[in-house]
Amino acid sequence: MNTPKKLILSLSIAAAAFVSNAQAGEDQGPYARADVGVSIFNGFIGSVTDPGFALSGAVGYQFNRYLGLEGELGVTQNDVTYLGYSVATITTVPVFLNAVATLPVGETFAFQAAAGLGYGSVDLTSPYLSGSYGASGTCAQGKLGVNVNLSKSMTLGAHYTLRYVLEDSTLSQNIVSASVGIKF
Repeated sequence: MNTPKKLILSLSIAAAAFVSNAQAGEDQGPYARADVGVSIFNGFIGSVTDPGFALSGAVGYQFNRYLGLEGELGVTQNDVTYLGYSVATITTVPVFLNAVATLPVGETFAFQAAAGLGYGSVDLTSPYLSGSYGASGTCAQGKLGVNVNLSKSMTLGAHYTLRYVLEDSTLSQNIVSASVGIKF
């Protein structure tokens, strides 16, 4: 399957997914969200990545109680350990467009799911290599989480994200994060 077909298929799946991160209070309107969490990187044969950090921020629009759309920018960093020694650092910087939907349970609690497609870079730096190794390409992610509305304009959430870092790659990340959302 060529890249345009993959892109169309991925966008269709993302548009059909139900995900949202900051839908406190009103049923529609713009919002912003900030996440901080732990990143676990998978896919390096014979080596292990230590848990690292994950940061991201998003701005979006909630169309109704159930469906929204957001743009997300993130960064993660993990150390690579081989035979017990730290040998490299992996840094990822992805940008996503996420389809967002929510299943409210009462006025204060909501389950959520999300799907996104984007573009990102992966950089590997090591004191044992001359220079650094970098790659970039299409990324995809899926999210599951819960939100608790603290007020009409503020939400606190907890999320799990599975992110595939590069197209046609075995590299993936598991990210567990907490978020704060603000409704405008």
